Amino acid sequence: MKVMEHTIQGAILLELQGELDFSSRKEFMDAIQQTFHSNQPHIIVDLQGITCADEAAMSLLVIAHQKLIQQCRRLSLLHPPNHLANKLHSMKFPRIIPIYRSLEEALKRQIFSLPLYH
Repeated sequence: MKVMEHTIQGAILLELQGELDFSSRKEFMDAIQQTFHSNQPHIIVDLQGITCADEAAMSLLVIAHQKLIQQCRRLSLLHPPNHLANKLHSMKFPRIIPIYRSLEEALKRQIFSLPLYH
């Protein structure tokens, strides 16, 4: 998997390309960890370039979300391909991690809010 990082309008955009799975977990988590060195509160993960995602990918996204919450940061997902969007929606991901269709929409919603857990 390849990860490209950009800072854009108060957020960090991580563009992922390739397979998001158990074998790419280190690259993904390293990229998330790198965001801790910035002062940007919003991390947007662009999934458009993901060709394959397994069950480990779902776990990685949840772990990244939890780590960012601990850092008082927010994770959003952008452009999931259909195969991944279907998995994310069936697992109710939008309840905890917002999913956007456009970068403009994700950037407009930069108000920091933590989900409430009961």
